[in-house]
Amino acid sequence: IVEYEGTVRAKILPGLGAVPVQQLRPLQSDAFYAQLREAGASSDAIHRVHKRLRQALDYAAKKRLIAASPLA
Repeated sequence: IVEYEGTVRAKILPGLGAVPVQQLRPLQSDAFYAQLREAGASSDAIHRVHKRLRQALDYAAKKRLIAASPLA
């Protein structure tokens, strides 16, 4: 849980926190990953961020907070 929360607070919220989850689109997440790469994040770090973001969006879709995960 600590690693999950750390990834969300340190990476996802600063990069995508201003985007309402219902408005998140694949192009925005791709741009976010590119931004992380440009900032020097390793492929493994970007993969971890993607994994956490996908888990959160899948959960939101499962709970019907959004129609479907834009990362699905």
